[in-house]
Amino acid sequence: MEQHNKDKLRRLNIDYFIVDFIIVYLQIPKESEVKGRFNNDHYQIMLEHLSDRSGDIGTDCREKQSYLSIMPNYPVSPTGEISQELSLLKRHSKYTDMSTVYRAVHTASINVSLKEVKHISCLTPNRLWVSDMKKVQEIDEKGHLLRELDICFTLFGSHTLTKSGDLLFLKDNDVFMLTSKGEIRNLYISASLHFCIHSSRLTGDILIGDINIVTRYNNLGMKIDQIEFDNDGRSLYVETIFITENINEDIIVSDNGKNAIVAINKSRRHLFCYKGHRPRITFRPGGICTDMFGQILVCNVSENPNVHLLDQKGHFLAYLLTEYQHGLDCPQALCVDSEHNLYVGFCNDNEINVYRYIREKTIKDKKTTEADIQKELPGELKLVLKLLQEV
Repeated sequence: MEQHNKDKLRRLNIDYFIVDFIIVYLQIPKESEVKGRFNNDHYQIMLEHLSDRSGDIGTDCREKQSYLSIMPNYPVSPTGEISQELSLLKRHSKYTDMSTVYRAVHTASINVSLKEVKHISCLTPNRLWVSDMKKVQEIDEKGHLLRELDICFTLFGSHTLTKSGDLLFLKDNDVFMLTSKGEIRNLYISASLHFCIHSSRLTGDILIGDINIVTRYNNLGMKIDQIEFDNDGRSLYVETIFITENINEDIIVSDNGKNAIVAINKSRRHLFCYKGHRPRITFRPGGICTDMFGQILVCNVSENPNVHLLDQKGHFLAYLLTEYQHGLDCPQALCVDSEHNLYVGFCNDNEINVYRYIREKTIKDKKTTEADIQKELPGELKLVLKLLQEV
C-alpha cells in the first residue's frame, strides 16, 4: 500500500483490518483512545466481541459463526442511539445458546412410492430426485411421480443435479446424464466402484468419490484432478459415501470408514476432520449438504439420530434436528433447495420431511446487493473499501 494511503488509514484510528471476501473486520482502538466521535457504548459492544474472539488461542476471528459480519450492514450510529441490530450483536457475543439462533420448523411431508429415501437431489421446490437402493425418481412437491430410472444397486449419494438442471447418476460404475430434454448419454467416466457424485454449482465440474479417492472431472467427463493424500502424504479418505461442495469451493465428504466429515479447499489443502460434537456420543455421518451461508448440514445415522449444523470451518453450531424434538428415526438424505427449504429422507421410511431453519429476515439480508451495503456503510468504512480496491 502506498504511503499516502497508509496516512489516510492512520487518520481513521484503525489499527489494522483483515479482509475476508467483502467482509472487513476492524480492530477498533481502545476505548480510552476514542475521542468522542461516536457514542462509546457502540465501541464497547465491538470491543467485547473482538475480545471474546481473541481469547481463543489458535482461533482466528472467522472460525466461529460470524455475527461480526453484520457490522458493515449495521454501522455504528453517529447519533449515539443503540439500534436493534447492535443489541442483537451484543446479545449473541458469547456464543452460548445457539438454539435461539437455529430453529427448524416442520412445514410439510412428502410421501414417495419408494421403500426408503437414501438420497435427494434438488434445485427448485417443485422438482426433486429421490432414490432408494435400486431406483431414482423425479417427483413434484406433492410426491407425484414424474419420471423413474432403474439404477440397479447403489447405497449412497448416487445422483446429483447440474446447475442447468440435468441429472447425473451412477449406474454400472459409469456416469450417465439425463438432460432436461429427456436424453440419456454416457459420460464414460468408468471406475471399479463409484460411491458418490456431486456436480459443482460454481464451476460445473463433477466430483466423484471412489472408495478412498475423490476425482474431479469437467462437465464433459475429462479428468482434471485426483485427490487422495494430504500435504503430509497421508490418506485423506477411507470410504467416501456422500460428497458436496461449499460456496467457497471446499470439497466436503462423508467418510464412512473414518466416521467423520473430511474437508479440503480448492487448493487440496486439508481443512478439518469433524468426528462429532461430543466424544462419548457415536457419530456416523450420512447425507450431507451446504446452504447459502456455507454452513454444513450432515445426518448422524448412529443410534442417536440427529442432524448436525456446522460452520465453514467445521465447528459445531447446533443440533438442527433431533430424535427427541423432531421424532427423527435414522435420517439418511439431506438437500437444500433454491428457496432454502431443507428436505430430509429416512432409512426404512418412504416419507420426506420439509423444514425451514433460516429466518426470512436473514435470507433477505443475505440477498442485499453490494450496492445496497455500500449505501449503508459509514463514510470511513467506504474509504477503507475504496483504498482496498486501490491496493
